[in-house]
Amino acid sequence: MLDDGLLMTAMRGEQTEEAICATAGIGATEFAEALEANLRRRLPPTDLRLRGGVGAPLEILRDRYGIPHVYAQSTADLYYGLGLAMGQDRLRQMDFFRRRGQGRLAEVLGADHLTADVTHRTLGLDLIAAREADLLDERTGAVLRAFVAGVNRAVEEAGDNLPVEFDLLGYRPEPWRVEDILVAIRGFWWQLNGRLFSIVIGEAAQRHLPDGPLRDAFLTPEFAAETVVPRGEAYPPAGLAPAMAGGNGSLLSGPVGTDTSATGSNNWAVGGGRTRTGAGVLGSDPHLPFALPGNWYECRLVGPEDDALGAAWAGTPGIWFGRNRRIAWGITNNNVSLRDLYVEEVHPDDPGRYRDGNRWLPFGERAIEIAVRGRAPERLTVRETVRGPIVNHIVPAVDEAGDPPLSLRWVGQEHVDNLGPMLALNRAGNWTEFRAALADWAIPTFNWVYADVDGRVGYQCASRLPIRGRVTRGFRDAGNPEDRWLGYVPFEAMPRRDDPAEGFVATANNAAVAKDYPYPFYGAFASGDRALRTRERIAAAPAFDADACRNLQQDTYSAYAARICRALLDRLAGQTDPAVELFVAYLRDWDHCYETAARAPVFFDMFVRVWSARVASERFPVHLAGQVAGQGTVGARLLEANDLDWFDGDKDAIVVECVRQAVNEVWDRFGTDPAGWAWEKVHLAWFKHPLSNPVLASRFDIGPRGIAGGAATVRNTGLGTSPLFGAASGAEYQLVADLGNGEGILANQNLGQSGQPGSPHYGDQFANWIEGRYHTVTFDRSRVEAELTATVRIEPNGERE
Repeated sequence: MLDDGLLMTAMRGEQTEEAICATAGIGATEFAEALEANLRRRLPPTDLRLRGGVGAPLEILRDRYGIPHVYAQSTADLYYGLGLAMGQDRLRQMDFFRRRGQGRLAEVLGADHLTADVTHRTLGLDLIAAREADLLDERTGAVLRAFVAGVNRAVEEAGDNLPVEFDLLGYRPEPWRVEDILVAIRGFWWQLNGRLFSIVIGEAAQRHLPDGPLRDAFLTPEFAAETVVPRGEAYPPAGLAPAMAGGNGSLLSGPVGTDTSATGSNNWAVGGGRTRTGAGVLGSDPHLPFALPGNWYECRLVGPEDDALGAAWAGTPGIWFGRNRRIAWGITNNNVSLRDLYVEEVHPDDPGRYRDGNRWLPFGERAIEIAVRGRAPERLTVRETVRGPIVNHIVPAVDEAGDPPLSLRWVGQEHVDNLGPMLALNRAGNWTEFRAALADWAIPTFNWVYADVDGRVGYQCASRLPIRGRVTRGFRDAGNPEDRWLGYVPFEAMPRRDDPAEGFVATANNAAVAKDYPYPFYGAFASGDRALRTRERIAAAPAFDADACRNLQQDTYSAYAARICRALLDRLAGQTDPAVELFVAYLRDWDHCYETAARAPVFFDMFVRVWSARVASERFPVHLAGQVAGQGTVGARLLEANDLDWFDGDKDAIVVECVRQAVNEVWDRFGTDPAGWAWEKVHLAWFKHPLSNPVLASRFDIGPRGIAGGAATVRNTGLGTSPLFGAASGAEYQLVADLGNGEGILANQNLGQSGQPGSPHYGDQFANWIEGRYHTVTFDRSRVEAELTATVRIEPNGERE
């Protein structure tokens, strides 16, 4: 007899399936049936009738992909329903995001997550979220309270049939609170915006590269001239008064917990003069490291203030990119610098004090204890200055002997309410209302694109961007007045474009503006190659429409590869080494598209990997070279031109040596049979559940499947290192909004709507995503009802619970 207790020992990997079958006296078929039954019973019922929690009748109708369409008669009820739906689908993921922000992953997942916990506890996101919960305005607070109540209702209705991960790990989720939503979202902001390593790269360049052409070349992105706002376009007037945090004339700084206390993406919007219908067409596909389930949650929201559909971030209310009846909007991350690392001066006679201007202040201290599953807790003390926490223990050292104390100042430490602006832009009906909603957007820095039914398009960069007295990519000096934050770039000075002459706007994590912009916009921007490709494709389209938009999102041409291949083939002309000849033959005949049958991408990307390491090792010490490799952008310039004195030896000989090494690496890793060099054999989309094991893999993991695209293509599917060249990041959700079509949006999600392995919607979109097929998320209720897969209906008890 196979009971749940015995089955769970197999699911946890404590015993093999064979051993369990022998103990229970059953065969493999019966075991599989019992496992499937266990997973299915955890799913919410397909027809759920409830009472209480709402002020008027509420309906959640799920379409054929399990996407919830929430219909409510009040705004609070609407977000109660969204919280309930998300709780049904993504409870484990939401708990992961909450614990990540709190620094409590190791408590349930073990020591492998200790580094993440130390980082988030050092940042003090749990303390910040607790403070922020008390500072919410009433409208935003009411939405969050309703959303949290809906999540908790989902937990209550699940009872003992929680998602299987909770039983595998042996704990129940704690009740959700408003601060849990805030700590989860601030952890996501840190993922998008923290990236302290880019500051380390800048400091390493300042220390190890001479001031001048070498350093400039290293820190300048590829295709740097491909900016969102073209050079020469009208700029805002210089000298506008700096904005201040919270609009109250004060800068919020100091240690967290005191009273003073984010890969590539694409989007574009094409105006009516270039489209078939005269209405705008918008595409948006933010890129993130791939995870299971994906970060985005498809939904339709219908209430007295809302009528929108698109993608929410799993764990928060509001649609991040999508459309309503009048407008559509999309996002990409803009990695302009919203944080600084400050070198602190320690008192020569008292290591417990640091200099702040003319004062010596005592370091603040926070004692932290992190519970770790299966071992003793981790204890540490985080020191703090008025600028923020000392973070040397979470930042790679530039000096091999260790760096001086580095404090972090980050916009995310300040009071920020982004949920209010998010809800407002979901309801905007025109460009003016859309921009008004973004005026209070603080973090992360997003490139927002806009299109509407009247054919208007626009671009707005929104952020609380600090103004400093000087520009630097490395560490700042806590004692230098030029390194202080003086205020923020006013919203009216943030880059934007209103109905540009070319009839479209597009961004791809490239620099927003050129260096002559009158306000400071600097950071670690992506190469402009995807933006260049996007601009060329849109400009060449005779009449842009939804099909053109989809085709562009699936584009696998690499402008970067095209440039580098031309330079490489010139340098390798006349070489007779068999390995080099093989390399040349593949690159010479390649169309620079990362299609599944192509073999050239394997050789090209292996060369780039080897070349980047060689370039880094020439100028950086061993302890930095491995981390710097591939970060700087000087490698392409060294291949294309001879204007930089980077190498001591003969550069062309080094190129040939790197080509030989790359070919040998291909043979060693992927074999000598050319069939094994096809891109689809090495570039695999393979989503592995963090709790997967041999018993669960067939139910929990999705893939592997070969997939088109690469790290520098519009269809961005990343380049992983484990396994090498695996699809590691990219568009988990691709959205197309043709405003000339009132039906809804076209969308393409990488896995499925549900995070529960037993659900039919756990991975039902994977094949479509691989093959570039889209589905419709419709405004038409009758179409949803025609393909209904599940319903939730809630009647009020007379008062909100």
